[in-house]
Amino acid sequence: MCPSLNMSVHVLLLFLSGLLLVQPTPVISTTTNITAAVDAITDSSFNQTLPGCKPTCGNLTVPYPFGIGSGCSISSWFEINCSTFSGPPKPFLGDGNLEVISISETQVRVRNFVTTRCYNESGNTTVYNLSSTQLGSYNTSPFAFSAAANKFTVVGCDDLGIISGSSQTQNVTSGCVSTCYDGSELLAIDGNCTGIGCCQTDIPKGLKVSGGSLTSFNDHSEVLSFNPCSYAFLGEQGYLCRCNSGHKGNPYLSPGCSDIDECEDSNLNNCDVNANCINTPGSFHCSCHDHYFGDGTKDGKGCTPKASQLFVIKVSLGT
Repeated sequence: MCPSLNMSVHVLLLFLSGLLLVQPTPVISTTTNITAAVDAITDSSFNQTLPGCKPTCGNLTVPYPFGIGSGCSISSWFEINCSTFSGPPKPFLGDGNLEVISISETQVRVRNFVTTRCYNESGNTTVYNLSSTQLGSYNTSPFAFSAAANKFTVVGCDDLGIISGSSQTQNVTSGCVSTCYDGSELLAIDGNCTGIGCCQTDIPKGLKVSGGSLTSFNDHSEVLSFNPCSYAFLGEQGYLCRCNSGHKGNPYLSPGCSDIDECEDSNLNNCDVNANCINTPGSFHCSCHDHYFGDGTKDGKGCTPKASQLFVIKVSLGT
């Protein structure tokens, strides 16, 4: 279930289920001033960057009081590290490992991490990756997880998920139970976390540190055929599994989502009659036959015979 969360698809794992909303909290005097200033900024001026500072990192626009690099933000807490270490530029909050997705006047959207636990036929744990997220020191950090936008979510059919965390004033432990006995039950949940294959619980206001853990009642022995793994994460409450574009299947049931071979059905591709359709994961492309050139598509340049081929055709027509 939800195979797009599988550890073998690490990028999608982080993309599909780990989006958090964090927001400035009026805990200390400097934070109160920052929040007030943000509230006073109009929509048209919010995306302004401090003069002389880089305005974007990848696809992210970085407005003041945030800023890219030293001296471009209101404080070090609001500094964005634009990293190119592993490829295209990616923005991270401060010197931590939380990738920033978007910034609004009151909230920052970041990628979070997922706790994963998998079992084998003997009931042994084969994968157990714990996750924890800390928004800096809870005594001084101006950020907290948004209690209105985020929920602790567990995905699985034989699982108890526990979230432990802390704020400036309290330690918190909570959790929820997710069970199911037949994969067909999941067909009716329509993305709603009701406790059948998925459960959710609220988090308290002001939470700055969180960690998720998982335990199974029967080591997934009764659901292993369709649910070998379980997942827990703190993220936006609008959680829903969908197959990626170009894939089909039920993401809640094994074997999950599979690639659609558009080349098997001419209605699913636009390749020219003189082109080969080549299937790729989630898509396809068209390649003209030998002695033809073009983009290979019916609604594009198609496939045109090369000059030598045209000559042969003219001769044959004249004899």
